[in-house]
Amino acid sequence: MTEQELEAISARAEAATPGPWHKEYADGADDRPQVWVTTTDGDAEFSVGPVHYVTHQTQHDGQFIADARTDVPALVAALREAQSTIARVAAIHRPYGIYEECGHDHEPDEPGVTEVDDVGLVCAEGKMYDICGSCCAHDFEGGQDAECAENHAHAKGEAICDTFAALHVASVKSDGA
Repeated sequence: MTEQELEAISARAEAATPGPWHKEYADGADDRPQVWVTTTDGDAEFSVGPVHYVTHQTQHDGQFIADARTDVPALVAALREAQSTIARVAAIHRPYGIYEECGHDHEPDEPGVTEVDDVGLVCAEGKMYDICGSCCAHDFEGGQDAECAENHAHAKGEAICDTFAALHVASVKSDGA
């Protein structure tokens, strides 16, 4: 869910009558039952009905509407906190490129050229794969560590670490894909 969608939901919740809300049942003007939602202090009330008769489902509908006043803001807050946590973890588990010599003669100020320790100047053709800068590259210092090189299978297009893979799945689900 995007921040714009969350802002729209939050704005609708903020514009609604303050809660919490409660459901009540009463006879309407035409003697048909009505489902009412009222604020705790009784300052505001509105009808969800009238209904032909109060059923088990009507009672659930009234309770759902009443609870939405406090549930929606709580859900928006929880989703924002989860998104914030994902962003903080993603900032730690960032890609760190592993390169080999590309076989080209490059100038240091050439666009798209990177200087890599123990390799020299390389372009994108020299990039073999990405690893996790936090898990596999000593916090982005000194290249791929031996344990990672020996025990992890890295390849182009694959997740850089298990944490990064889990974050990708979480972000795809939260984007609705």
